[in-house]
Amino acid sequence: MKSDTRWQVLQGFEFLTHGFEDELVIYHTGSGHTHLLSSLQSEVFSYLQKQPSTLQDLTSYLITVFDINADSEFYAEIEKLLLSLYRFDIVEHCQ
Repeated sequence: MKSDTRWQVLQGFEFLTHGFEDELVIYHTGSGHTHLLSSLQSEVFSYLQKQPSTLQDLTSYLITVFDINADSEFYAEIEKLLLSLYRFDIVEHCQ
């Protein structure tokens, strides 16, 4: 993935959400699918709803929120997470 690729929550559809402890259930009104997001996934979803972001910016934000030390494995995990959300039509590339 290119480092300057910006991501955002998929536009043109509404996502209905309901939180359960650290997880988030989202209903994609466009596809009719329901997804259960982990705490990390739900934090990514919430952040990208507020503002488009690059992988680097998103990772920096998550490091602060979860108070962790980042390494290349964490960066790769977030990249994999974004691609997973992309495959489910939850996030998309943007300009």
